[in-house]
This record gives sequence, C-alpha cells and structure tokens, in this order.
Amino acid sequence: METRVFTSAIIIHKGKLLILKRSKFVKFNPRMWDSVGGHLKEYETAEENILREAKEETGLDIKILKCGKSYEIRDKYGRWIVIPFLCKADTEKVKIKPDEHSKYKWISPQEIENYDCVPDIKEDLKLF
Repeated sequence: METRVFTSAIIIHKGKLLILKRSKFVKFNPRMWDSVGGHLKEYETAEENILREAKEETGLDIKILKCGKSYEIRDKYGRWIVIPFLCKADTEKVKIKPDEHSKYKWISPQEIENYDCVPDIKEDLKLF
C-alpha cells in the first residue's frame, strides 16, 4: 500500500466555501467534487504547499486562518495523510486549471451533502 502526504483547504469567502470538480482526466477520484490541495514537494512546508496549490489551482491568493489536526484516509488508492487548513479568499473570482478541474462553485456548507465529494472534504469541514 502506498502512502501519500498532502494538504487540503476549505477556502471561504463571504460565508460560502469553494468546491472544485475534478477533471475526468485526473488519476485520483475523477469527476468528484474536491477542495484545493496537493502533494508536498521536497522541503516544502504544509503552509507553503497550500498557498502554492491555491494559487495554481484557482488563481486565488489566500490567507490561512487555521490549521487542523492531520488525519489518515485509506481507500482503493492507498493511504493518505491529510493536513487540513481553513483559509480565506478576498475575492470569488476563480480561474481553474482545466487539466485538473472542470468546474467550480461557491456553496453554503450545508449544500455539501448535495455533491459527490472526495472523502476528506467532510473531515475538513470540521474546521469551519
């Protein structure tokens, strides 16, 4: 079983949270709704990683509000160590990377139940 370490972020703006629909071409969880996040690069801190990933995936400059306790997920892809963040965006203007995501939406936290999401989003929402 392979182990991967990554960050994820619940990004909020005016009480809404950002979700991104994963492209049908991505390796893990294609076509599912996700939050911003990604694998850490060598010598990169989790904080540096989430700020970089947010900029790359959405064009947003975000501010970290809170870092949550890391947790583990096991699924058909392996073992995942997740470092979650709660972050704030100053704008809702998102520019997605089409090779990673096909859509984005700003939704209320209660609406998350209406979307087919990756497993970590519900855990990350505990930070909100």
